[in-house]
Amino acid sequence: MNSYDQRLTVFGQASESSAPNKALLILGTVTENQQISVAQAENSARITNVVQQLETFGVSGESIQTESYRVSPEYDYIEGQQILRGYRVTHLLKVDVARMDLVGTIIDAVVEAGANSIVSISFMISDESFVYEQALTQAIENAKQKAEVIAGTIGAILQPLPTKVIEHFSVTPLERSGYPMVLSAYSENPPFKRAI
Repeated sequence: MNSYDQRLTVFGQASESSAPNKALLILGTVTENQQISVAQAENSARITNVVQQLETFGVSGESIQTESYRVSPEYDYIEGQQILRGYRVTHLLKVDVARMDLVGTIIDAVVEAGANSIVSISFMISDESFVYEQALTQAIENAKQKAEVIAGTIGAILQPLPTKVIEHFSVTPLERSGYPMVLSAYSENPPFKRAI
């Protein structure tokens, strides 16, 4: 509390977690050949097989997107000389899998179909906003409770609503199912009056 502007600043904190219900896969094919057209053709054939295999598991075309496509020259260094060895073509897909129980089977199937680059497998939840709103509500209640305790201790009367609320939140890096968040709330106007 500041005796000059009668401002009370409190911080509310809450965390909420939810079990993941979908997976995000980054996978694809890498091919090399001395001729760029051959490397591209082989890569195209492989990626087509991978997409067809994904579709057999009910993964829709909307759930399969190109993450990146790169063509790069490859060199050997012999006796200090840079010699062109050929070309590398990398085509990565971003795949949303709704069936958690099929993730392992899908990985095995796409590898069999020609995928030779599995970049990452992330487990997520479909509706992040719902979990976030739950944590936000709890953080606000936590801040409100602290303000009431402080006001009651010093004999002050709180205004019904704060004049300013600031949100800070973060997602657990490796497990996106956790939503720890910290919410700070403070008022720019006098939030309470001393009881007389």
